[in-house]
Amino acid sequence: MKVSAGPFKALIIDWDGTLIDSLPLKIENAAALFCERFGLDESNVAESYARHSGVPRRILFDRISFDCRGSVLSDAEFDSLSSAFTEQNSRRISAEGDLRPGTMSTLSRLREMGVLLYVSTAAAQEEIDPLARHFGVARVCDGIFGSRPSFSKGPDHANAVIERHGLRRHDVAGIGDDTADMELFRASRIFPMGITGTRSRAELQSAGAEVVVDRLEDIVDYVN
Repeated sequence: MKVSAGPFKALIIDWDGTLIDSLPLKIENAAALFCERFGLDESNVAESYARHSGVPRRILFDRISFDCRGSVLSDAEFDSLSSAFTEQNSRRISAEGDLRPGTMSTLSRLREMGVLLYVSTAAAQEEIDPLARHFGVARVCDGIFGSRPSFSKGPDHANAVIERHGLRRHDVAGIGDDTADMELFRASRIFPMGITGTRSRAELQSAGAEVVVDRLEDIVDYVN
């Protein structure tokens, strides 16, 4: 049964796991980097990454570091890791990653409907920009928002969309694949929608998703 929602004027869309199947590659890259820099067990890093994914990178890396070596990263450690991580992600995802089925047709349909489209990711801006262009997503979106200390995924991105277009909170919905996405959408006070894959329907609903779909194209029914 369709849940009462919308109509929405803007949609804030998570990147990894929602539009593109890149999370396994990023987990592998992070595991290899933490192993190389700190001698940590790659499987432990991968498990920690999967558990904490969906939050801004500094928070994610600090949580991984604390889980696996008992302390958070220094600024210098984080900057060095993040730079190497961005480089590896950009190279591997452009070569090995692929958009989820129906991504471009769904984004194009939403654009035809007049919905404002923004990608919102915890990835660095210098990582997401070339990837969004490479896969054609930038061409059909109104903005591609990466994260930095003063402008992170969550309320910062939602506020930017709302202020740029003079919208109200109930004009905006967010869609993501992780429980952390639902928490960030709720913190932003926008309508939270989940897509299965990374997390189950039950997990997403438990984290606050008002709507959960299995295919990206299904969100069209809830937006208009």
